[in-house]
Amino acid sequence: VGPIRGRTGDRAVVDNLRDRPSSNIKLNQLVRWTVNPPELPAACVEYLFEHKCLFKIKTKEGIDLEELEFEMIDLGIQEVFEEEDNIIIYGDFEAFGPIQKYIEENDFEIINAEFERIPSETKELTEEQVTEVEKLLEKLEDDEDVTNVFHNMK
Repeated sequence: VGPIRGRTGDRAVVDNLRDRPSSNIKLNQLVRWTVNPPELPAACVEYLFEHKCLFKIKTKEGIDLEELEFEMIDLGIQEVFEEEDNIIIYGDFEAFGPIQKYIEENDFEIINAEFERIPSETKELTEEQVTEVEKLLEKLEDDEDVTNVFHNMK
């Protein structure tokens, strides 16, 4: 995980697939060239994001979402809602394992399971700043070692 602070005051967190010196150096050079931030310890950006787990599961016929949420509340879930023919479950980062176990034991089909970093506050940028940040985000997402990029841009 690497923190980024842009010239515009926006913040981002980059998840690396591999923690190897060559990819870290390449990412640092890209970020410095594009954004020119000072060096940041990871903790100075991570507190701006809530680390959550997200499950997207196939809806079962006759399922009562309120009852499902009630059954899973002690596992660390925070939100359950229906989206098209799927159920979306948000939970605490630490609750990933227990939530997955419950889903599998109750024969739900997992469509997607991932981690997200949700910004606790967002920053409004000018159109010019948005363009600059979007260029950086695109370059980061094109890197084979980057798995996710989360930001607080509105």
